[in-house]
Order: sequence, then C-alpha cells, then structure tokens
Amino acid sequence: MPQNTHPKPSPDEHTAHPVMDRYLEHLLIQRGLAENTLTAYTTDLISFIRFLTERSCDLEDVTEEILFLYVVFIRRKGLSGRSLSRHLSTLRGFFIFAREEKILNHDPAQFLESPKLTRPLPTVLTQKEMTALLAVPDMADKLGVRDRTM
Repeated sequence: MPQNTHPKPSPDEHTAHPVMDRYLEHLLIQRGLAENTLTAYTTDLISFIRFLTERSCDLEDVTEEILFLYVVFIRRKGLSGRSLSRHLSTLRGFFIFAREEKILNHDPAQFLESPKLTRPLPTVLTQKEMTALLAVPDMADKLGVRDRTM
C-alpha cells in the first residue's frame, strides 16, 4: 500500500483559499448538503489546494494536465474507487461553481471522468437455507400456500 506522505487534512483547518470557502458555503446554504458530505468535500478540496500550493500553481492556472497529475497523485494514495470518484465529483462541482461565479473563465474539469465502479454480485441463499425457508409456511393454510408459492 502506498505511503501517505501528507497527513489527512482536518476539515477544521483554515483553508486559506477564498474560492474554496465560498464554494463550501454555497454547498451548505444553497444545496443543504449533509455535514458528513461537507466534511468529505472539505477534505478533498484541502488536499487539492495543498497539491496546487506545493507546485506553486494558482487556481487560475489549473489545466486538464494539472488535474490529470492530481488524479495520479490521489490514486497513489491507494483510495478506493468510491473515494476517488467522490474526489473527482468534488472537483467537477468546484470548477463549475468557480466558472458560474465568474471566478474562472474556464473549467479544466469538464472532461474529468470518474472511474467505473464495480458492483458486488448479489449473495444468494444456499440450498440448505432455501430448503429451510420453504419449510416455514404452513401448507394447511391458504396464506402458507401463497407464501411458499412466492
């Protein structure tokens, strides 16, 4: 498992980025997102802002290539597909907001695609469990016959 070189950002940590603060405020007030969702988005955005800061890159200078490098960076952290997908969703929403608010004149995340998430196969009953289930309805009763038929 890759070594995480950065501690997980604390959602309470000062973001030091006014656009991020405005976006989070928008999510809270306008969209009414749940506290856990806001915490996750905050963590994702702090990670992204740190990534940019470490590379001396301003938000206005973010390109598709920089976003690609960020995706590689967060993939190396060993995130699950769902966590990676949430990170990318956070970034897409952030850049849409920045463009709509005329903070940025471009949206570098417009072609950012989330990974395909696999769905686990459903679990099925064993033959023993199925036999036990079918033995429960009382066949002397109409409802029992119905239940067993179902």
